[in-house]
Amino acid sequence: MSDIPPHAIHDESLSALMDGEAKELELRRLLQQFPDDSALRAKWARYHVASSVIHRQHLPVVSL
Repeated sequence: MSDIPPHAIHDESLSALMDGEAKELELRRLLQQFPDDSALRAKWARYHVASSVIHRQHLPVVSL
């Protein structure tokens, strides 16, 4: 058995997917788990927010 916790494997696979480097098996596993795993879906959404922030040169100014 592996000593790596499942969430660490998900983190690695999600990161690889975001970078366009996920293997087909990783993609299949993530897609299979995605509908039933709200934490995985939330992490995917956070990765996209972080990626958007990193890649934008100008962020809109929000008036409070």
